[in-house]
Amino acid sequence: MEQILVLGNEETRSWSSNIPKSFFLQMPSYSLSEDGENNLMEFIIQNVPEDISAVIIDIDHSSNREICLAFAMALRLCIHDIKAAALAPIVLMSRMSFEALWGTKYSQIILTKAVICESPDNIIGAIDVLKPLSADEYHDNFLNLIKLFPNAAEGRHSLANQWGANVLNRTLLGRDLDNPIIRKAKQSLYFKYIRALTYKPQQISSIISSNNDNESLLSAIEDLPNASNKNILLIDDEADKGWATVLSDICKGANLELSQKRVNDFNDLDENIRNKIKSDYYDLIFLDLRLNGLNEEDIKRPEDFSGVKILQKIKDKINRGIQVIILTASNKAWNMKILLESGADGYYIKESPEYAFPQSYSEKNAETLLDEIDICLERGYLKVLFRNIERLKHILSNTIFSESTNNRITKQLDVSYLLLNNAKTDEEFAYSYITLEAIFEIISAELLEKKNKREYEIIDTAETCKNWDLRNKRYYETECYDTKTPSLNDYPTWKRICSIYYQLLNGKKPFFGSKVFHLIETRNAFIHNNKEDQNKRIRINQEEKLIYKDIYNKDGFVRLFDTIYELIVLIANSLS
Repeated sequence: MEQILVLGNEETRSWSSNIPKSFFLQMPSYSLSEDGENNLMEFIIQNVPEDISAVIIDIDHSSNREICLAFAMALRLCIHDIKAAALAPIVLMSRMSFEALWGTKYSQIILTKAVICESPDNIIGAIDVLKPLSADEYHDNFLNLIKLFPNAAEGRHSLANQWGANVLNRTLLGRDLDNPIIRKAKQSLYFKYIRALTYKPQQISSIISSNNDNESLLSAIEDLPNASNKNILLIDDEADKGWATVLSDICKGANLELSQKRVNDFNDLDENIRNKIKSDYYDLIFLDLRLNGLNEEDIKRPEDFSGVKILQKIKDKINRGIQVIILTASNKAWNMKILLESGADGYYIKESPEYAFPQSYSEKNAETLLDEIDICLERGYLKVLFRNIERLKHILSNTIFSESTNNRITKQLDVSYLLLNNAKTDEEFAYSYITLEAIFEIISAELLEKKNKREYEIIDTAETCKNWDLRNKRYYETECYDTKTPSLNDYPTWKRICSIYYQLLNGKKPFFGSKVFHLIETRNAFIHNNKEDQNKRIRINQEEKLIYKDIYNKDGFVRLFDTIYELIVLIANSLS
């Protein structure tokens, strides 16, 4: 049965007894600080039933007209909590003029539909003709006519953390965050306002008719990243505002560590965290753009943000292969530019309460984050590869190679790694492979001298290079041997590398030559677009594989690098 809610003091109670189907509530006397607004919201949720047909607020007998207007504003914004009651017509009972009621941030409610000011003499007539807001009118005739702002003391950064974490949790996991800070934030007038802005008319209709106390309008996404046993670090000075919880739920099974202190740069992080980063311990780092609270509110240059400083330290000075996803409330183009230039492997735009993002954006934003997490966890090989490349550069500096050759090999290593790091398509992976494979030619030119089309000579010993062959080219691991018969063709690169390995270095692995052969053939099949070769099945450990197609993914690059690493280490140990 619908009722008329009357709010005021004891004099109002006596007056309301003459209103049919009415019930009375004492207007609370909260101070309208942030906590006061939250208390007012809680009062409405606890005391206003869903079946009211109208609300009468006695302003003239109230000691504080501001709280009367605040009550009306809060009532409208509690649409999820009190359903259709939030759309009930509101009568502000007062003999005061419109101008007398103006002057507070809550006075905007007077400008909206289904809210009127009437003297006590005209209340009954007004209630009879006044209609509630409809779901279709909620935006145009209420939300679009008011403007609320966040608590200035908290700052935009903190608000974005609270709001953004909860939006992500609702979008991916189908529920609000169960976090005390989030629960408190959700009761604020501003959060209710911003959340309402994201609702479409059909969603408002669904909320009104729903009996479910959970605000989620979404189904949880089941296909979350496989983060089991991964070591993940969250660097965020406000991780407790929901981000630690939501990322832990998204990356189930991971060992999630937190760095929550306010910092200005890498050196301000705890020593234990710094040491773990330097030792390549983490498989993925989530890094907030601003880690120093209100101190960074007015920063103009993106490179001065604490998160950018830490990102650049990790990528430029520690290990470029460490995977870092930036969390930021900023979508400014110049911020994105510096992040990508500094080596960020991905970024997630925290949805700020200052903008009413549509649900479609939230879903796309969340799906992109899941994709980036998956990709980053798959790219864990990059930090290992980067570290091994750095070791190989150090070894090169101590070999008998000339400075020019060392520089050329170093450049090929750097460029091929950069190409691999940025590779997304088959061709981009292939180009990184081809760039790395060129190192075979550089080593050959350093250690061998060409005598004619079919003959090479080892420079150090003046020994003629032997004519190598494989016993079975369909096997990846097949013995390499000297045929004693000159080749009728050019002396190819793989044979030159065999001469270096077996003749000059006295290498002992019988299958090394066949590995080099297939690695170079992989390159040739791509360069010459030889589909027949690319579809050859090569047997490895009793299993046939299309290894020539490994050029299109990281496996080919890693196999090639391991072979080059082995060769250069042997050169260093044998000839230094």
